[in-house]
Amino acid sequence: MAVRFAFAVAFALSFAEFASAQRAIIVVRHAEKETVLAAKKTFEDKDMPLSDLGKERAKALAEHLKDAGVDAIYTSFAKRTQLTAEPLAKALEIKPTVLGRDSIKNLGERHKDDVVLIVAHSGGSLGVPQVIDEITGKKNGIAIEELDEFDKLFVLIPKKDGTWGIVRSKYGK
Repeated sequence: MAVRFAFAVAFALSFAEFASAQRAIIVVRHAEKETVLAAKKTFEDKDMPLSDLGKERAKALAEHLKDAGVDAIYTSFAKRTQLTAEPLAKALEIKPTVLGRDSIKNLGERHKDDVVLIVAHSGGSLGVPQVIDEITGKKNGIAIEELDEFDKLFVLIPKKDGTWGIVRSKYGK
């Protein structure tokens, strides 16, 4: 799986040299959050930590992207997105930035020639489908299942004509 993923990223990035914006934007959903009833009573949803499986997935994301040339990392305000990005951020010594709607619109200006990782949600204004649609400027028909889809990874590559290519992949177990 890791070899297929590395090939997909390398293949995608090979086209990016012709673009005028980022080399690539990688978009993932946060890893699995804690669902134990005690945790649900203790934390607000935005502060919910990752489950053990989610912690493993966050490590897997770091392993998959450690050599992808990530220059910037964006998360939402929710703790689970920040914890998903944390292993990679530590390994690369990058301080993640909290993503807002204005940040999405300004990624091209702010990160020209960079590889950017965005850790988002399954839906809502900062959901993976919505972020991808906002960046590409069109509906892409991407859907993330709320309960069980945590392994999808999307690599957005700007093309010469100003449109975006999307490479779909998976990571983790």
